[in-house]
Amino acid sequence: MGIQTVPTEWSVTIDDMTFKQLKQSSYARLYILGALLLLVAGGLWWNKVATDPQQVFSAMIAQSLQTSGVTLESAQTVNGTNAKQTVQYALGAQNMSHSITTLTQPGTVVTDEMIGTPGTDYTRYDSIQTTQKTQSGKALNPSKVIGVWAKSPTTGAGSNASLSQAILGTSLPLGGIVVPMGTLTPAQRATLLQEIKTDKVYQASYKNVQRKTVAGRLLYTYDVTIPPIGYVKLLRNFSHDIGLHDLDQVNPDSYKGQPDLHLRLTVDVRASHLAQVSLTQGQYSQSYTGYDEPVQVAVPKKAISVAQLQQLLQQMQL
Repeated sequence: MGIQTVPTEWSVTIDDMTFKQLKQSSYARLYILGALLLLVAGGLWWNKVATDPQQVFSAMIAQSLQTSGVTLESAQTVNGTNAKQTVQYALGAQNMSHSITTLTQPGTVVTDEMIGTPGTDYTRYDSIQTTQKTQSGKALNPSKVIGVWAKSPTTGAGSNASLSQAILGTSLPLGGIVVPMGTLTPAQRATLLQEIKTDKVYQASYKNVQRKTVAGRLLYTYDVTIPPIGYVKLLRNFSHDIGLHDLDQVNPDSYKGQPDLHLRLTVDVRASHLAQVSLTQGQYSQSYTGYDEPVQVAVPKKAISVAQLQQLLQQMQL
């Protein structure tokens, strides 16, 4: 049997189908390639916007006003006294603070612990090491005060409440927190963000931002100038919004004439979190970690009064 030739019409049909398939395949590849290029371009554009220094700083400020809690670690040296403190606080579903402070002076190291709640403060001494003597010349024996909890009631958040001190600090114009952190309603947050913008509370330099990567985290460090009047006004309004009324009677204008605060603020770019604060001049720094974590500490079941604790301290020195 001889080899039969394929009809010409059939050959043309096959060629047409092959051409159409190739054409469709090319269109598909071009479509996929175009989509990939758009994704890459969009990613590059978003990465540029998301890492823009001004955008990063603004995002950090906004994020701080919808944060349920944070842990602060600070260190300061004043007149030969070194103070190291770790403070954790939570606001929102849980209102509580927990702090551990170590004061070091020549010959003496004291560590105390405080728990702050809206209704009661608790405090105790965890460690007292000193070369000081009693009035009779003997070595001090702090065993009767170590680990003894003392409590004092507060009126919601009184002027000496630990919860209030953890957030607002003990003195102005620089409070416990440089950037207010707490859970606010959308309306409260919008009002404070507008106030920050109008009063120019945080005057950050975006031209000389220092960039570095630490443990896989991209960090920006800004030189920031803070006018005292604007900062005190912001802190007063913020504290009122979160239910703390210690600053309700503070007049921001009373800080007129005080010098601006000059600080360095380090921001975690991807997380939009404040990571560290330090004075441009001076021995003071804060680090911020543990965002949105609850305070893992139990309120003491047994506690004496603060007056009784003071009596034990006085007896120790006799």
